Amino acid sequence: MQQTIVTKHRTFNPQVILWGYLLLWFLLNLLFLTDFPLMHSDEAWLSGLSRHMSAEGRLDVTEPFYDLYERHPHAIKILYHLFQILFIQIFGYSLFSLRLLSLLGGVLCLYLMFQLLKSVFHHSRLFYFPLLVVIWMSWDVQFIYAAHTARQEIIMLALMLSSLILTLDGKSTAHGALTGCIIGLAAGFHPNAFLIAWPAGLLLLREMVTRKRSFLSGMAFLLTAAFTATLFVSLSFHFNPSFVQDYLSYGEPLGVMDASDVKILKWPLFYSKIFHQVGGTYYLPDIRWQFYSLPLFLLFLPLSSGRKGIIPAGLIGINLGIMILGKYSQPSVIFLIPFYYLAGAALLVGMQKISGQLQLLLILILLPLTLLLSAQEIKGELDPSAESYDEYLEQIRTLVPEESRVLGSLNLEYYLERGNLYNWRNLAFLPQESKEEEKSPFASYIHSRNINMIIIPSEIDYVYKNRPSWNALYGNTAHWYPQMEEFLEKNCVLTGSFESPSYGTRIEAYKNRKPWTVSVYRVISEDSR
Repeated sequence: MQQTIVTKHRTFNPQVILWGYLLLWFLLNLLFLTDFPLMHSDEAWLSGLSRHMSAEGRLDVTEPFYDLYERHPHAIKILYHLFQILFIQIFGYSLFSLRLLSLLGGVLCLYLMFQLLKSVFHHSRLFYFPLLVVIWMSWDVQFIYAAHTARQEIIMLALMLSSLILTLDGKSTAHGALTGCIIGLAAGFHPNAFLIAWPAGLLLLREMVTRKRSFLSGMAFLLTAAFTATLFVSLSFHFNPSFVQDYLSYGEPLGVMDASDVKILKWPLFYSKIFHQVGGTYYLPDIRWQFYSLPLFLLFLPLSSGRKGIIPAGLIGINLGIMILGKYSQPSVIFLIPFYYLAGAALLVGMQKISGQLQLLLILILLPLTLLLSAQEIKGELDPSAESYDEYLEQIRTLVPEESRVLGSLNLEYYLERGNLYNWRNLAFLPQESKEEEKSPFASYIHSRNINMIIIPSEIDYVYKNRPSWNALYGNTAHWYPQMEEFLEKNCVLTGSFESPSYGTRIEAYKNRKPWTVSVYRVISEDSR
């Protein structure tokens, strides 16, 4: 039944208060949506493919900026591309419009978290307590980061929360089937559907073992999830008959094919990197407070009431999924965040049993502390001396016509016309020898693609001079870098350069810490030489 809060003067509808806060949170986050975090190449990678799908009117295409770097069409994230296509058609092609999709996903996650809290904790004050925890989670820097990034994680998080609500609120076979359908649909957004299936799956298994749920309900979950996911696999085979072989080949360098013992040994290193903010090209927020406080929350878990079995099921399930998958992708840490706040909520419930004043004291400590730490982290990234993405594109705009055909970084994707960008990663797959004897493979590549501008971040020089430490970014640059230097000297003119502390490198640890630059070269046509 809908609860209503009555005061001496007026009656408050809890849903109005909740949605009022969510609207406020949404509007505040709009103010710095494209400034935090810095744009990552994954965002341009995903949206670039979505734009290409939309323009071609087909879903079985690959990224236009990768022509030598081998790519194969599949349907594993096809639903996410369809959502992106919708937002591109409505709001245009920009970093803002693609991140807007994630921000709306963040609003949905907060609403679902409110519903999940009501299902987990049978609290006497059913409205204020879930709202309080939702506000607390909405200030978490890791959650804000996921809601500000044009990747699939925040949508996957919403699907995971939905599956948990359905698992807790219904024990029928139909509920099991619907939960499985949600997990199966997640395969249309990201392979991490495997991860988010574990919390609901472990909950179902526990209830089946303790005879609180029928075997048929659990089987309905399993079979429906498998059937729905199989639809995307079948479509992938339609796009590419060698789908499994090609997909596993792509996953092998990421650790998916490692032996089980190797995957297990990588698990502590994964968390060590997150703790110390070692993310390669990924921005990793400082969440050391969450590392320190989670064991404390769990220590008091026995004092809490409610359906608290969801907390260990979630924490254990996500970690099992990560270990079995073996990819150890840093953005996947977002799937643990709801269980952290469920554990924190359990602590507050337990403290109320001891003392209402003690509970209030914890609230007055935990919420402001989370807000302070997150604000400090975000403020550091929004340093006025740092370079924004709009400022970066403005510099590019003064030197590079929009219709140019460019060899450059993926961060140019939101400026150039579709099909006019070729990425550095292609160069690792240049042939050893050119078919044209008088030209190097690099020169042949430039001329065969009619590339007329080469935009070089100084990171390329750094990666070459410090090889093989950063070979994961562009392959072995020793294969093509000397050819590029020769080509620049003989076949190009420097049209300009500018300092780019944020976008002159993809290496997160070095952004805004070195005097990175971007140099723009114009290719001289063969006829003009």
